[in-house]
Amino acid sequence: MTDWIELAECVGMGHLFFLEPGESSAPAKALCAVCPVRDECLDDSLRHPEPWHGIFGGLTPRERRNYVREHGMKRPARPIEHGTLAGYAMERRRGLETCRLCREAHSARIQLNKQRRLAKVAS
Repeated sequence: MTDWIELAECVGMGHLFFLEPGESSAPAKALCAVCPVRDECLDDSLRHPEPWHGIFGGLTPRERRNYVREHGMKRPARPIEHGTLAGYAMERRRGLETCRLCREAHSARIQLNKQRRLAKVAS
């Protein structure tokens, strides 16, 4: 665990920082405003792509995206989850050669979709 996390005001209060749609971010932001490690928290959230949701360093996800854009920063690329459909899609988007595990996940999904279509036609 990073040392600064132990000094954060929000320790044990995750319910304030991961909001449901429509919930106010004001209580979380008020706690961030007095937190001694707010800058470290914001810096860490900008350097690591996961989790991007939630309040970090006193900013909402939208506010962090704007902060990144306004400061000419670039978010780091998400890691590829090999052996998944998401991994296959990410490799393709990045113009990378797809790995065996991701190709197998893609092929399995194609087969499953074929089976579903055949079952639907048969019924």
